[in-house]
Amino acid sequence: MTKKTVVLAVAFGLAILASFYTPLSAEQADQALLRAMGSAKVTLAQGIAQVAKGTEIPTEAKYEMEGGICFDYEFAPVSTFGNIAQAGLLTMERLVISTVALVASAVAGVAQNAPLQPAPYCSDLKHVTNLAMTRERFASIIGKPRAGNFRNTSLPLTGWTECSFYGAATYTCDSQGFKTAEEAEQAQARTAQQIMACLGTWTEAKEQSSRGYLALHPALGPASITLSLDETDTKEHVVRLTIFIRRL
Repeated sequence: MTKKTVVLAVAFGLAILASFYTPLSAEQADQALLRAMGSAKVTLAQGIAQVAKGTEIPTEAKYEMEGGICFDYEFAPVSTFGNIAQAGLLTMERLVISTVALVASAVAGVAQNAPLQPAPYCSDLKHVTNLAMTRERFASIIGKPRAGNFRNTSLPLTGWTECSFYGAATYTCDSQGFKTAEEAEQAQARTAQQIMACLGTWTEAKEQSSRGYLALHPALGPASITLSLDETDTKEHVVRLTIFIRRL
């Protein structure tokens, strides 16, 4: 493997990693890397320097990461390869493969442990659900009448559309449109996680949920949130969020 090939291999490996893992911010990635480096018992530079003192070529090595994966490799004498140049190239090839695999494990761990980003509508949602727990309910954010039994609202959720009231006790919003039902179903699951992370004490009421319909309840109080799937007149698929007062 030539030096140019090694460089291309590294670039190819990193490109593959980028396609598989959720991108993190530069600050998150730097913090995760510093934490991992701080806990290392032997640095990569120390390992290479130690091996260089001997008469054997590291055709394989060992990397261990807590909560990650483990690689075990063996050492072989220089004579196995015929000359130092051949052994050196093989060593470089092995290091490239091992390093790419190690980076894959590290990125996977960081992505898995990354905190869920707060929803842009979180503060609006908290306001609406807090009103649902008061004696006045939604009176302060109900607007002018619309067609049918719908009314406008002075507090739409950021990033959502068609926010309105049905009657005086049911608040509803639609998500952005999706081309397929599968995309909308994935968005529904993400939204449920965002809402529970935002509101803290809310959980899924599994006994009332089904495919395409999720019900969320607070630890205390009569409010309820449902996330259902619907199709618009323009054939777009949406997630419909509904907040209403349950009869306890």
